[in-house]
Amino acid sequence: MNPGYALFLTAAIVPFLRGTAKKIVLVAGCVAALAAWELLDFSSELNVQIGDTTLSLLHVDPLSLVFGLIFTLITLIGVVYALHNDKRSEHAATLGYAGASLGVVFAGDWVSLFVFWELMAVASLFVVWHGGTERSARAGYRYILVHIFGGSLLFVGILVHLAHGGSLEVTALTASDTDSLAFWLILVGVSVNTA
Repeated sequence: MNPGYALFLTAAIVPFLRGTAKKIVLVAGCVAALAAWELLDFSSELNVQIGDTTLSLLHVDPLSLVFGLIFTLITLIGVVYALHNDKRSEHAATLGYAGASLGVVFAGDWVSLFVFWELMAVASLFVVWHGGTERSARAGYRYILVHIFGGSLLFVGILVHLAHGGSLEVTALTASDTDSLAFWLILVGVSVNTA
């Protein structure tokens, strides 16, 4: 199982809990994600067939394992640090963001990667807006405009890659590929949103 799914489930439950029960579920959800990561190996996969297309919602390689562990540990540390926060919806948005990040890390196809990338952006927007100030509202609007630009570049890059006969499977792209335009669009799109 993708560790992000444990965080999505926790994010769905947390808004209905209060006090100690909320804190226990928050930590337990992160520990469950860490346990799911521990169970992953290079044969782990989760594929979904939609028509003639196979989406790979879980693809494990050495790099995804490292980043999956880092993201899961950071989420656990962040949740423990923020246990004093009473904003249940902020916890849900944060866990949604972390779950989507793990979705990106373990995505094996470009469609899944893009969908999780967009979920990550929406969830992080709600985290920013939870500041509850005029400044955080303006920052959220600026963020979404930048994300729309970066996400559009990523999306067009993926389309160009596929239009030039590229595989739906996420593989390493280089600037010397026949679809170097796709490489640059994807690189700039990811870089804009990462910054």
